[in-house]
Amino acid sequence: MYEYKRSQYDLHSIKLAPNFTASEFMCPHCGNVFIDGRLVSGLQQLRDVLQAPIYIASSYRCPEHERVVANTSQSVHSRGLAADFNLGRIKLILNVFQMCVPIFHRVGIYQTAPGIGFIHVDMDTTRSHLYWLNNRVRTGRDAYEYYDSVELLQKAIRQQRPAVRWATIVI
Repeated sequence: MYEYKRSQYDLHSIKLAPNFTASEFMCPHCGNVFIDGRLVSGLQQLRDVLQAPIYIASSYRCPEHERVVANTSQSVHSRGLAADFNLGRIKLILNVFQMCVPIFHRVGIYQTAPGIGFIHVDMDTTRSHLYWLNNRVRTGRDAYEYYDSVELLQKAIRQQRPAVRWATIVI
């Protein structure tokens, strides 16, 4: 685990991996960093495969911030095991999802606006491998659909066409 307090360190200068600094994982509420090294290594591995920058939208959340964002104080984000990211809208979300599956324990796909989304990855090994879809555009709120296998998720995506065009969403 990497743990840094914003008041004690210059988080922009601390490299956690060749392409990631501690500041990319800090809580937006308190500015502190508490992040699992396996998650950082996985994101670096993905970045190397993609040969493109990864933009971390959300990673560590202190318990106070987590209560505001997710209505809980304990989640994979507050335990330093998760990150939500995008790539600046340069890749198709399903292609990136496939690259994430062998690296991370759990992977979720989100559509946040028509044709635009992000991916959640985490290293929570206390839960079985889970994959999920969350289409905020269609429902106007978080509406999770969980799957125990990649095959079941892919089947659900095929069944949702043409209502949701997952294959055209960029990340």
